[in-house]
Amino acid sequence: SWTEGSDNFVTREHLVVVTSEPRFLQVNIRAPFVELDVVVAQAENQWNRDEAKILEWWKDFGRRLRRRPRPHAPLVLCLDGNITFGDIESEAVGTHGATVEACGAQEFVAILEEHGLCLPATYEEHHEGEQATFKDSIGKERRVDYVAILKKWSIGSKSRRVNEVDLSRAKDDHWMTMVEFGTSELISPGADLVRRRVPICNRRAIVPGPALTAFKEALSSAQRLPWCVEATSHLAFVVAQVRFLLSWFFPFERRRQKKSWITPDTW
Repeated sequence: SWTEGSDNFVTREHLVVVTSEPRFLQVNIRAPFVELDVVVAQAENQWNRDEAKILEWWKDFGRRLRRRPRPHAPLVLCLDGNITFGDIESEAVGTHGATVEACGAQEFVAILEEHGLCLPATYEEHHEGEQATFKDSIGKERRVDYVAILKKWSIGSKSRRVNEVDLSRAKDDHWMTMVEFGTSELISPGADLVRRRVPICNRRAIVPGPALTAFKEALSSAQRLPWCVEATSHLAFVVAQVRFLLSWFFPFERRRQKKSWITPDTW
């Protein structure tokens, strides 16, 4: 986020994983400059055509959002919805890119309206560029992935498809979607917006020389993980390795005490 000329970053200490399941993840962000309840979920597959199963998934999804732990913060949904919308406009969904309405669409709309959310990608004034987020085996493209934000935040928001991220897939059949929006409601009055990160190494010591050469050699010979390890765990392992090596080869110099803390006056 950006506030008063400064960039703000959400770090691990600001995150609380409330629920972690293969198809449902809730992460609460509690930072000085932003508080959000973020829910990431994958809906039931439409192409199985089991309408009862699809409708039950949406019913359960709505129930889980209502029962999420309090206190509630503004809700943001990042959803692989496996769903398309028709050309009937509502408070939560527009008609931009409308197609054949899928089973569960009205249930999804009801959930959005219940929480005061909307899908910027479905409004022409809020979406730019390509719309499809998925291409099936016969080459047909659909928009089935959405980011939902509060309706009152949609003013000036911009939704777009992200093509710049390499998802390391065998074929280019899925794209991410993102929404940019601005609001002052998230900022706590008087919040300390700038949090200094604790340094892990002496940056001034990272200069050409024996230490840097040894660091590069150690990094090149570090343990490698197989690519079957999922991306988040892989990244966490690599980051931990790099942090350790930086702190090992470029430690901070111990400062000498300039005065004695225990003197005759102490007694």
